[in-house]
Amino acid sequence: TGRIPWSNPKIASSVYYLKILNWIANGVHPSIPNDLNLSNECIDFLKQCFQHDPNRRSSSHQLLKHAFIKEYSNND
Repeated sequence: TGRIPWSNPKIASSVYYLKILNWIANGVHPSIPNDLNLSNECIDFLKQCFQHDPNRRSSSHQLLKHAFIKEYSNND
């Protein structure tokens, strides 16, 4: 979309909204909890989605070809 995540201030309180913007500006990304029992493919997919550096982040086309998506896709 070209917009930053959580760009709608109606979704979050103003303090939380500013905290999120600060995290994004400083390269802080969500962590993946260990207790979710996620597959290695899922964890790798999420890490690629959370990559802060846009030059290293996978494109949507690359993500659609990821093993995690292919495993659950009906379109081969």
